[in-house]
Amino acid sequence: MTQRLWLPLLATVLLAGCGDDSKTGPAPMPTQSPVEATPTPAAPSPEPSPTPAVTPAPANPAGTMPAAYRGVWAATTGDCGPAGLSRLRIEATKLVFYETVGELRGIEPVGADRYRVTLDFTGEGDSWTDTMELALDGDNRLRREQQGLDPIAYIRCK
Repeated sequence: MTQRLWLPLLATVLLAGCGDDSKTGPAPMPTQSPVEATPTPAAPSPEPSPTPAVTPAPANPAGTMPAAYRGVWAATTGDCGPAGLSRLRIEATKLVFYETVGELRGIEPVGADRYRVTLDFTGEGDSWTDTMELALDGDNRLRREQQGLDPIAYIRCK
């Protein structure tokens, strides 16, 4: 009889050791997925802009008077003042005479230190287009040749 009591008791003890998880429910879900998370790539840092190389401006940018021609010129040193009748001021894109201004329309080299320039002139209530040749003769001298006029030699004013 004692064996009969032991057998159900032994079965109960063995089953109790196995544990029954059905009463507590399933294990909680992990908060992270078991797959490794791919790290988010860092935003690329902006590359510094390269410092532009400083290049000197050309002496004669396209469509402008060469630097060697620019300045104030006159037939005589006495005409170098603002009221000088033969005074000529040459800028990058225009020639300014006593009472006339010529806006540069075109320029082309025709020899060493010699240019043919076409200008749109305004002055004394009129406007016209004309062409002339300008040449540097050295020693700070400029020569102007224009059809219908005698050539004029200029010296550079200081």
